[in-house]
Amino acid sequence: MKNITTFADDLISGKTAKKAMPIEAYSTALAMGYNIDESFLKNSDAIADVMQTVHKKYDSAAKVVPMALIVEPATFGRKIMYSDKDVAAVAPDAERIRDMEGVEALQIPSVTDKKSMTSVYLDAIRKSKAQDPKTPIIGGAMSPFTLAGCLMGVHGSDDNMLTDVYDQPEVVHAMVQKVLTFVTEYISEQAKAGASAVFMPDPTTGLISPDMAREHSYPYTKQVIDAVKAKHPDLAIIQHNCRASNEQHVQSMVGTGADGFHFDQKETNLARAAQIVPQDRLMFGGLNPAQYFYGASSEQMAVATEELVTGLSQHPNFVPSSGCDIPPNAKVENIETFAGVANSTLAKGKQNVVAADSSFGGDVTKRYYRHPDMFSRGLAPKKSHMRFNNGVEIEDALF
Repeated sequence: MKNITTFADDLISGKTAKKAMPIEAYSTALAMGYNIDESFLKNSDAIADVMQTVHKKYDSAAKVVPMALIVEPATFGRKIMYSDKDVAAVAPDAERIRDMEGVEALQIPSVTDKKSMTSVYLDAIRKSKAQDPKTPIIGGAMSPFTLAGCLMGVHGSDDNMLTDVYDQPEVVHAMVQKVLTFVTEYISEQAKAGASAVFMPDPTTGLISPDMAREHSYPYTKQVIDAVKAKHPDLAIIQHNCRASNEQHVQSMVGTGADGFHFDQKETNLARAAQIVPQDRLMFGGLNPAQYFYGASSEQMAVATEELVTGLSQHPNFVPSSGCDIPPNAKVENIETFAGVANSTLAKGKQNVVAADSSFGGDVTKRYYRHPDMFSRGLAPKKSHMRFNNGVEIEDALF
């Protein structure tokens, strides 16, 4: 039976035909008659059913657990907003941990507790594996920093983890360190359940500067990867950062020792990223979900997909994907077009080499989080970390 390591090696070497891998679940679930609220997200049979349907319908490279950034926070008891037509999210008024006392009082739940959402997803992996033992399954687990952000808050207030990295960095370090064992255990349990790989969504790290990320995030991610690899060396861990708009972020991601990396072309210059990611590790690069899977016509999707694949197919480790999870209101015909055009273009071996330009981010207006008191506190960006747009210096980040 293949594990993802062998599967990845075969993709890179050409032994196995390379196929597209859209991060899709919700629009398929709706088309199958499921609401995507609590009744779906806490139903392991429904999740496994959707995983199998997506894989068969779009002829994808693997079966992927729905990307739901509420599984771990819900297991910690945080309040979740559910909708029958939209993606669930941590509620804005959910309890937030704001000081060291709160960090110390936080109880770490068991990922295998039958009442937890993590146990639902572990069960879905087991059921999906039983349905189709030969197809690789890719699970999911937040990075320690992104999970910490869900517990400390990152939106809706000037007092959140993004200001805490400046105001009380010791609290951030303590929180990320505390949830690290939970993330490690959750990934290990997914390996035991039958996952061949795990996506590690890390969007919150993309909101802080590369220097801040090197202090508060990436070292902890590396600890998780090292600990999991010590027990499950065949499990691949794929970092997902749809906000990696700086070359230094990509370099730091590679430094964690992850087996693969997943980017969004709207934020990341994929041609340049492909030069940074080692050829023996997978690079998933994707079309922006809102711009293409939701907003584009089928014809526009076909053109964009062919340009994506032909522009990067000279890299044997590249796998075409969506840049993030595809939204529930995406056009089904666009997902079909993406998968069909990507797979047919890959099969033909067409190439149109795209040179990496000097502007790394896909969106030159990208800004990292600014502290509200940045100027009065002397937090202006360092000269060495400015970026240039058509020769004009622009502010890029706080370091």
